[in-house]
Amino acid sequence: MSKCLHAVLQASGLPMSIIIVGVGPADFAAMDELDSDNVRLSSNGRYAERDIVQVSWCEFSHDSMHSTLILLVSVSFLNHLLVCGP
Repeated sequence: MSKCLHAVLQASGLPMSIIIVGVGPADFAAMDELDSDNVRLSSNGRYAERDIVQVSWCEFSHDSMHSTLILLVSVSFLNHLLVCGP
């Protein structure tokens, strides 16, 4: 998980998003650490420039999942524009 955390911190200034979709009964709780909705992602004193990771679980219909994913990508894109400019 530390390599993944480091990679996310490195990428947080880039115009990209990471969307993690949990499917099935597996435990995806560790992914919440990467989704910094409530606390800014950090490691060894380095902080993410913005929240680029969104986590969603497939507990609903495909149509609802698609709508949720589109919303997550849109919010992430707008967040990037607000932080980094056009």
